[in-house]
Amino acid sequence: MANPVSFRLVLSLYDWERSEANRKRIEGIRNIIWRPKERVYRGAIIRGSEVVLEIQDGAFADEGDLCLFGLVMSHFLGMYATINSFVYLTLVSMPSGKTYEWTPKKGVKPVL
Repeated sequence: MANPVSFRLVLSLYDWERSEANRKRIEGIRNIIWRPKERVYRGAIIRGSEVVLEIQDGAFADEGDLCLFGLVMSHFLGMYATINSFVYLTLVSMPSGKTYEWTPKKGVKPVL
């Protein structure tokens, strides 16, 4: 899921409705950037990932639709993160540059 094409393909597997609105949302993902990130939590350093999704303006019905999509993506990415790590999601609406951030989501995937 390191490039936008594969990420869109994975998301399309979860689009059981095959609706035009969902297709437009998924196709609205222009770029995905993964970076390692560390934070201090209760005195311990926890390693995780920062994910930046660049989204095309106009791919969503309104700002609420975009925020709901971001919330779902934060939860979805957290399911792929291993236990004792986290995912920090940022959406950047392009070309306007408006940024939306979500609180880090703890990983739930077992290591083995």
